[in-house]
Amino acid sequence: MPTEICLVRHAAYDAADGRRSADGRWDPPLSPEGRRQADAVAARLSAFTWDHVRSSHLLRATATAERIAEACGRRPDRDPAWAEFSKGELEGFGPTGVDPEEHARHWRDGDWRAWPGGERRTDFRERVLTALHGCPAGARTVVVTHGGVVNEVLCALLGGPPRALFRLDFSGVTRIGLDRGRAVVAAVNDTWHLEDSLSVPLTVFSSKDVVR
Repeated sequence: MPTEICLVRHAAYDAADGRRSADGRWDPPLSPEGRRQADAVAARLSAFTWDHVRSSHLLRATATAERIAEACGRRPDRDPAWAEFSKGELEGFGPTGVDPEEHARHWRDGDWRAWPGGERRTDFRERVLTALHGCPAGARTVVVTHGGVVNEVLCALLGGPPRALFRLDFSGVTRIGLDRGRAVVAAVNDTWHLEDSLSVPLTVFSSKDVVR
């Protein structure tokens, strides 16, 4: 039986909140919109059976995981191995004078030299893949984590270049399977729980002449 893992990016957070976690990482709570997103993905996932719910130890992930776990009848487990990569001196808002475009370019290009004191790419990948393969074999596990983590997993599994391959939405679901040394990617950034086309009133669409 394959091991199924649904990686859920945490819901939207309050970017203006500067609080820190016990280990010094930027640790904002969910925003009101984020709480709605977390409830929506929780309701979606509750339609399926899950053996485990895990999350990063950071507040935006744990708050999302708590809603999912409650809806699924599970107890969430926190694991710092699923946390976002550490940016060192640029963690959170970063020091005054840092060029945001330069910061973003280094992240997209996979060159982490712009983050003094931050986590090395090799160390980040090692802990993320160790956490991935540490999910219970043959079980179905939801993991609430971060965009950088999901990108690193996808980069490793798909053999992509050392940079961020995907722009992931808040509460987006990425579904993968592991079986006897092989991996399958079944979904990336699934967000149907946020906007299902069947729930959108027809009045919001523009009418067109029917082509005959």
